[in-house]
Amino acid sequence: MAKETKPTYNKKVLQDKVAYQLEHSLGKLKDFLGEKKFNSCVHKAVKLLTEGIKKA
Repeated sequence: MAKETKPTYNKKVLQDKVAYQLEHSLGKLKDFLGEKKFNSCVHKAVKLLTEGIKKA
């Protein structure tokens, strides 16, 4: 059996993907919070979600 290899991502690329998913999933909050506050919250969430990932 061949071993399955997991795709490796650069930390910055992974952060961009997570931010994209959060922005699209929580798009309705942008209208409620305002764009600046929403972007700040997304940035903090991305930082927390990807903090344990090493730079590649």
